[in-house]
Amino acid sequence: MTYLRAPSFVVASFFVLSFFLPLISHAETIKVAVAANFASTMSELAEKFEQSSGHKVDLSFASTGKIYAQIINGAPYHAFFPPIE
Repeated sequence: MTYLRAPSFVVASFFVLSFFLPLISHAETIKVAVAANFASTMSELAEKFEQSSGHKVDLSFASTGKIYAQIINGAPYHAFFPPIE
C-alpha cells in the first residue's frame, strides 16, 4: 500500500497558521506576507484555513526583498512565508 505524504512545507504552513490563530483570535483577519514563488500553494492553504476557521486571510505576494523592506518599515503582518529552496 502506498501512502501519500504532504510536502513538509505544507504541513509547516498549516502548523504556523494554527499557531498564530490563538494569538490573533480577537481579529477577523490574519495578514500574511508570502514570497511570490509560494503564491499558488498559499492561496490554496488560505482558502482551506478560511473555510475551517471562519477567519479571513489577507495575503500579500511580493519578492522577499520587498516584503523585508515592508516589515522593517512596520508592515502589520502576522506571519511571513519566505521562499523555499
